[in-house]
Amino acid sequence: MRCSLFHFVLAAALSSLALWPRPARSGIEETFGLSSRGIALGGAYTSLVCDTSAAYYNPAGLNGFPHWRRGGADGEGLEAAGFSLDLGTLYGASALSRRIDGVQKDGGAPTAAGGVYGLSLDLERLLGVPYTALGMIAYMPYDVLFEYESQSITNPIWIRHFDGYNHLSLYPAIAFSPSKYISVGIGLRFSLQIETHTNARYWYEDDCQQPPEESWRCAHVDMGEEVTTGSHFSYLVGIMARPIENLKLAAVFREGSDVYDWGDTRITNIPLFLFEISYEYDHLLSHYYHPTQYEFGASWEDDFWMAALTASYNEWDDFIDAYRELAVPTLQNTVTLRAGGGIRVHPSTTLLLGYAYEPSPVPAQTMISNFLDCDRHILSLGSSVWVDELFGFASPRIGLNLHFQLQILPERSHTKDAEAIREFYRERLASVEVLDEDGNAVGSLDPQTQAKLVERYTDKALLRGERFSYSGLFYSFGLTLNLVF
Repeated sequence: MRCSLFHFVLAAALSSLALWPRPARSGIEETFGLSSRGIALGGAYTSLVCDTSAAYYNPAGLNGFPHWRRGGADGEGLEAAGFSLDLGTLYGASALSRRIDGVQKDGGAPTAAGGVYGLSLDLERLLGVPYTALGMIAYMPYDVLFEYESQSITNPIWIRHFDGYNHLSLYPAIAFSPSKYISVGIGLRFSLQIETHTNARYWYEDDCQQPPEESWRCAHVDMGEEVTTGSHFSYLVGIMARPIENLKLAAVFREGSDVYDWGDTRITNIPLFLFEISYEYDHLLSHYYHPTQYEFGASWEDDFWMAALTASYNEWDDFIDAYRELAVPTLQNTVTLRAGGGIRVHPSTTLLLGYAYEPSPVPAQTMISNFLDCDRHILSLGSSVWVDELFGFASPRIGLNLHFQLQILPERSHTKDAEAIREFYRERLASVEVLDEDGNAVGSLDPQTQAKLVERYTDKALLRGERFSYSGLFYSFGLTLNLVF
């Protein structure tokens, strides 16, 4: 790469502070869930799951097809199901607000909409393989895959929701159950990664039409024609035990997962005082991150009611370490608590309720980053109806699950440390080397230029020490159709 006199921005300001990766974006399953029944129970599904979504919630549950409900909790006297098919749809949206010194600003997270597709196979019945079941579940967004937006790290953004819903999520799994008292399962999380060649153009705020008004510059990024897809795998392991009738205990380990977009980016037309500059660099952006999780659950279920509790320990701190040099705070590990229950109001129909409390892993934002995230109080309700039993026909088994979920994000506020931010920019600019046309270092930035750049970088409302507050709601609704043969 050949550098002009003013390509110091590559080492300092633009490459670090403009098109910088936004970490910790969650996918649809981490935000809402991956089946209507599981969502309606507040996510307290680790020890109750018995449909194809077990491939995500707990692979050990694949041996518990929903056909058993016709014969009671043990399913005694029933012929085993050969396979189960799930078809569902999920929609999620938000109503979010943010304020700077009490002044309302626009802001929000993208809408999520997609299909959920699952399949489970009883290998003992179909192929004679004893005690074994296979299954998979997938989420496919209705819109597009890999529609990403690069923004300045200083722009406010809902960190766990920004462009994280565009990913295909695929979970294949296998379960082995040598007795009715225990089942073990292992599964994979499959994600697509992409290699792209992009082009980007920069403008100052006066020429921008869409970015937030407090941003002093904005970027427009076009995806190049050369796109290569790759794959990434992580694993999950689950166990489900029934020490006594009606009581189930479960544990799940989910390995952390991330999805990268890597490749080459060419930045052009960057205004810098009286000059326009261009440069090229290799990029590595993270568009999706799921923490390593240790999850434990217990449930009680009989022919009239059920109740479940789940607790998970989430290791968020593994991912953000690489960005400490940019004054980005390390995410904090969290514990999520979930509770759910149901009452059978008819032999065919169960009403479901759930609640979860999920603390935010994002600490106070006192430096340049503005990762918006709040604690979440999650309320959910739904129903599970066996249509075949309701209308009295024998086969196939047809189940219909509905859910509605409301996530309340209480207000959170931060105040920037303006002097620490200025000192951060001074230190970075002091280490910048000025290069000649041949790429040789010819000196450092003079104090006057450093001072002008510090003023420019910090001339934003969010970096001058104003109080920054935000809050909002997330909501989701959907349905899943179960077919059991």
